[in-house]
Amino acid sequence: MQIEQLTQATIKAIRDARLLETRKPLGSEYFYHSLPLCVIDAVFSIGVVYKNVTNVVQFWCKQHNPHWPLHNSDPQPPHTISDFLAITDGLTCRALANRFFNCNKQRTSTRNGILKADATVQFAKALQAAGIEGFPDMKDPIKIGHAWQAVSRIAGQGSRLSFDYLEMLAGDETTVKADRMLCRFVGAAANMPPVDADQARAAVIGAQAALVGEYPDLTPRHLDYLIWNYQKSQSGPRISKPCA
Repeated sequence: MQIEQLTQATIKAIRDARLLETRKPLGSEYFYHSLPLCVIDAVFSIGVVYKNVTNVVQFWCKQHNPHWPLHNSDPQPPHTISDFLAITDGLTCRALANRFFNCNKQRTSTRNGILKADATVQFAKALQAAGIEGFPDMKDPIKIGHAWQAVSRIAGQGSRLSFDYLEMLAGDETTVKADRMLCRFVGAAANMPPVDADQARAAVIGAQAALVGEYPDLTPRHLDYLIWNYQKSQSGPRISKPCA
């Protein structure tokens, strides 16, 4: 099916689900206090129950004295990527997982994946090497380009899902995360199986462009959030299996 047809089907599905009439504000994860927390969320959130991710981020914050602030309502200066790397320096992957990431032993992929704790540190090192320390740096397209080149070489990060999500968490309103939720939504809208990531991304961004005249404050990021939460509500309950 052509992208234009997918886009029109997506628009109809958005209207039928009344996503824009009952618009839910962005969740608290979009208001983290510092960029390192966004990196943790972006890496740990792929393919899991999101409550587990919340637990990991909160655990990281509480492991320090004083605790790291969780949200940007706190007036303290935000921690930098270098702050994060100074704390994790010299620790093995399993020591990182046990000490700072709530004993989470999840991997970036079921095939040849690495511990997400390790991937988070590698991700942060890629950002640091690109000159990215905090939220203002995430607005520099040259730095972003260099960072993505390095991140794409980390095991399990080639799809760009985590990187796209990091950009969204850091404030980029123009990006969507074409994960399984968006792929399912767009596929179902067109009476198809889940579409691929490129098709989902194009259809959702196209739908936002078509709807923004009617809803001027609607951004791709917010539409992604609305679709993700709607699709989550349509899925059956998932049982979270604790890490060994």
